[in-house]
Formats: sequence, structure tokens, C-alpha cells
Amino acid sequence: MKFLELTDLDKLNSILKFETAELRVQGGVELFSTKPQSYDRKLYRTIDKHLNSLQQDALLQYSNIISDGSLSKSFSPPNSSNLALISPPSSHSDRSTLAINYPNEETNGKNHSQVQGSSLPPALAFSLNSSPFGPLDQAASRKAFGYLISVLNSTHPDHDFSSLQPSDFRREPSVTSVLNTFNNLIFSVGMPLPPTLWESLDDHIGLKECAVYSHTPSDSFLNDLGPGTLWCYMWFFFNKRRKRVVYLYLTATRTHELSSSLRREHERRRRDSSSLATYPESYDEEEYDLAQVSENENGDYDDDDAIVGDLELE
Repeated sequence: MKFLELTDLDKLNSILKFETAELRVQGGVELFSTKPQSYDRKLYRTIDKHLNSLQQDALLQYSNIISDGSLSKSFSPPNSSNLALISPPSSHSDRSTLAINYPNEETNGKNHSQVQGSSLPPALAFSLNSSPFGPLDQAASRKAFGYLISVLNSTHPDHDFSSLQPSDFRREPSVTSVLNTFNNLIFSVGMPLPPTLWESLDDHIGLKECAVYSHTPSDSFLNDLGPGTLWCYMWFFFNKRRKRVVYLYLTATRTHELSSSLRREHERRRRDSSSLATYPESYDEEEYDLAQVSENENGDYDDDDAIVGDLELE
């Protein structure tokens, strides 16, 4: 993914970082081209391999159940988290059924060399062929998933999002619903909406043409953001025709929690310094203030048609 640095978005990012009496809000708008960079190759290959592995595990479970003769239309398969991902990549984007080969399998006295998706139990057929990005036997669905992982890794380099599953994302019902949610969040913290926000995004991404996804970060991610983090929202606007992704995020942290944390860190550093160093008699502890501590704290691109693993990237 190629990060696109634009002046109007930089101004919006400055506006979306502010403090109120109770909250510190950190927001951002990041624009990316889906043109892969060199470091994306390994990521896309890893994702593709992982999805294929989970697909094989899910189909093996289904094969074993057929062998046991325990399949029924009400069947709810074990390890359903695996099944949320699964169909092998297909060169036919319009394929509506899933073919599963089981040589020498006998079911109800008949040899089933191929089981069509239309004959699968509804719950299993749905899990095999659906995800927030669409059926994962289609390269386009896998690529959309890979783009969002790459965006997260690029924007938050201190975290690795490569282990996320497609089911960790949500397809939003409409662009309008996301705009309303974002507007309400800004209003709820007592700030006006940046006047050019949606106009700028529309110019760069074409909002009406976008598929919008969201991700709810884990508790460990929120904890890493700092003490007192209340919430973090992440949205992704993907325009397939323009080959662009906009990442919009908003995080709120209690300001008094931040102050308490800094004071505790200051006290810890002062205790450590006292135990390790001898200060001259003229040293005045009151001069060792929090402000002083705060000051101290402070490629190559591939062609769009390149083939990575089993995916032909755009």
C-alpha cells in the first residue's frame, strides 16, 4: 500500500486532534493507494496461505462428519471460527456453488465424488461462502481483506495486525450510517465537525462508490494506547475502481487518567534517580517538575497486475 500525503488531509488531521475538559481525542484520516509495495508481498502471501490452510481444515471436518453419517440440515460444525473464512481461490468469480472432492466416500449407499454447495446444510454453506468481504473463494474478496490489514500495519507500526481474521471486520450497511456515527461522536465530545471533512474525502475517494468496513480493536490494543482509553473507532472506505482506501479513526482518552499516569511516572523516575545518584546540596526537588520530564520524553513498487502467492493484486 502506498501512503498518499495530501495537504488538505494533513489539515484535517490537525483539527481531529484536540482536548476538552475531560477528554483527549486523537483522530486521523489516512489515504492509501492499493498499489502494493515491496513489503506487502510477504503479507499477502501469508494471508493467502493462512486462508487456504483454514479452508482445508474446515473441509476435512466436513468430510469426517460425512464419513460418520452424522450430517443433518441442523448441523452446526465445530470450530466454526475457521469456517467463517473458507473457500479456495477460484478463477471463476461468478461461481455460486462449492465443489468438494471426496474420493472413495460412500454416503447413503452412493458414491459422492463431488458435493455441491447447494446441497450443504444452510449454516455450513453460508460460512463457507461468505465473509464481510464477500465469498473468500474469490480473489477480489481476499485482496480487499489484505488491503485493510496492510493499512493497519502501516498506520500503527507498533502493532501487528496480520493475525486478524476476516470475521474481525464488519461490512457497514451504508456510507451514510458511518458518517452519522462519526458526526455524533464529534458532537458528543463537544466539538464542531470539521467543515471540509466529508467534502475532502469525497474528492479523494468518491464516497458513494465505496464499500465501508469497520474494525473493533482488541482490549490489548486499547491498553497500549494508554491508561484511560475509553473507545477507538476504525473505518475503512474502499473504492475498488479508484484503487484507494481511506482509513478514518477516532480515539478518546480521559485527560485526568493521562495526568495521573504522568505523575506516577514522574514519581517513579524521581525515586529511581534518588537511589542511584547523589545530588549536590543546592539541588531543589521542586525544580524537578513534570514539564521537565515531558520535554525529555519527547520503495519499490510492483505493477498492479503482479502476482503474489495465489493473488493477482490490483
